[in-house]
Amino acid sequence: MFCLGLVAATVILLRRSARHGSRRPGDQSPLVHVARNNELSVTGARDAAAERLREEVRMHETARELAARLDSKIAVLEYLTGTAQQQIERLAALIDRAERIAPKTFDGQAHDGQARSGQAIDQNAVRNQ
Repeated sequence: MFCLGLVAATVILLRRSARHGSRRPGDQSPLVHVARNNELSVTGARDAAAERLREEVRMHETARELAARLDSKIAVLEYLTGTAQQQIERLAALIDRAERIAPKTFDGQAHDGQARSGQAIDQNAVRNQ
């Protein structure tokens, strides 16, 4: 896939340089035109090879940079996942502990301590009216 991209980029660059090289308005003589095309093709091939090498180096650097970014993000994500799992376990333990201390009532009645404090609040509200 990478090589295919490099080949496509090289072909595009070579076509562009060939188009721009052949559009020079001052070339009237066919011999001069052929000679210049030969010179351009030789230097163009060298330039294209050098450009291809530079592009390949840039692509490798970009790939290395992206891999480093992904590795750091994966490390952070693994840390956060581990921390979240610890918090889940901690909360589950706290819920179990709270249920042991004050069991749930399913009949809708409040616990004794809650009922007493609720009655005291209701009595204070009646007195203040």
